[in-house]
Amino acid sequence: MRRSALFKNGRGSVLFHYRPAGGLGLQGHLTLYGNNEPWLDPRIVEFHEYARKKLPESFIFMSTNGLTLTVDKVKQIQPYINQLIINNYSLEMKLHKNLQEIHDYVKAHEEEFKDLEILVQMRYPAGGLNQPCRFRTE
Repeated sequence: MRRSALFKNGRGSVLFHYRPAGGLGLQGHLTLYGNNEPWLDPRIVEFHEYARKKLPESFIFMSTNGLTLTVDKVKQIQPYINQLIINNYSLEMKLHKNLQEIHDYVKAHEEEFKDLEILVQMRYPAGGLNQPCRFRTE
């Protein structure tokens, strides 16, 4: 069953859809930006912090194209999400420079990111090739 909820804070409202996973509390999977680039909104970390406080048992994930992503942004968001999905669109099928920097930092500081799953999907802009890879070994 799919349900919707509207959270209000002092700076606006966030509408999201969730699928309860059982129990009386709100549980399930949550993404705040399913069709847009989340990092275009300067309040994105604040929204995720609010969602985590209100839904501590939910699986919260973020999907981004990663073009504006930095190590600092990953550090800011990581306390509030379980999974970060990065869609790396590249004709050369290589990580963009900023994503390579994030990859190298995460590999060098695995303990810092032990509770965050980071997935990179290598995507060819014309369609076709989709090759997911993980920053860290399981």
